[in-house]
Amino acid sequence: TAFSTDGDAWKFHRKITVAILNRDAVHYTAKILNQKLRRLQSFLQTKEGEIVDFQDVSYKLILDVLFQWAFGLEVDQFNK
Repeated sequence: TAFSTDGDAWKFHRKITVAILNRDAVHYTAKILNQKLRRLQSFLQTKEGEIVDFQDVSYKLILDVLFQWAFGLEVDQFNK
């Protein structure tokens, strides 16, 4: 990793990290995450008083965020 290497390996890891964590990418990710968390909140409000499978909800959230972020696809797992 970038924290435990030096020389050319450090330069390589730093280059990739900087590309991933640039300002636009962070804002884009935050926008998607905010949108998906609001959808999760709406979903959970419909389940008030019920037991919710946290693992299933987490999986759906991660899937929604990753597909939107990586591929630009809206899979909307909370409406299925």
